[in-house]
Amino acid sequence: MTLETLEGLIGGLEFWAPIFGVLVVIGVAGESVFGIRIWWNNRKLQAIQHAENVQLQRKISEANGRAGNAERDTEKLRESNLILQREVLELRERMADRHLTAKQQDTVASKLLQFTGEKVNIFAQSGDPEAVGLMADIGTAINKAHWGGMGCLEQAIRVIPGILVEVKPEAPERTKLAAASLVSALQSEGLFVAGPVPRIPGRVVVGGCSADLTIAIEVSIGKKPSKP
Repeated sequence: MTLETLEGLIGGLEFWAPIFGVLVVIGVAGESVFGIRIWWNNRKLQAIQHAENVQLQRKISEANGRAGNAERDTEKLRESNLILQREVLELRERMADRHLTAKQQDTVASKLLQFTGEKVNIFAQSGDPEAVGLMADIGTAINKAHWGGMGCLEQAIRVIPGILVEVKPEAPERTKLAAASLVSALQSEGLFVAGPVPRIPGRVVVGGCSADLTIAIEVSIGKKPSKP
């Protein structure tokens, strides 16, 4: 390589060296600028993501709150419906006529068979069809147990809540036990029955009934109690 060639090469390098230096400075400066912008945008992105997360958590919390309220409302509604159903059943029970089904009549009769041959008069207060119907049911059960007696209507002189069983104080012990068994048997079928108590005279029979008032056991059927 000649001196002239070497000098030309060195001159070229000297020309490009400042240019490359400037390019390096520009690259470093550009890297710094873009690095700052990237860092700033990352900060902004993180802030946005944080705000979105906070909003999402708030929405989830509100949704859970609404779900909890809905569950509580559903439970309250269910409880209210149960209370309403119970009240409807109680109302129907209070409004329904007292009655002994054929099966109940057989059950009552089976408990009274040990006192076969006893006698009882059954009285229903006149003007009360529901009491008259119950008198017929009890009378059927009594007949199945082979008890004697009859059913009659009486004037509503006394206020009798439900059914009252009376027995003469001088009645034999077996008759008193039969009266107590009759009370228990009717109560077991859901009827409101009081007694047996000593019989009180003064009954006024109506409708031409010829009941044998010497019979020791009497059953009086009054109006159905509001709460059995």
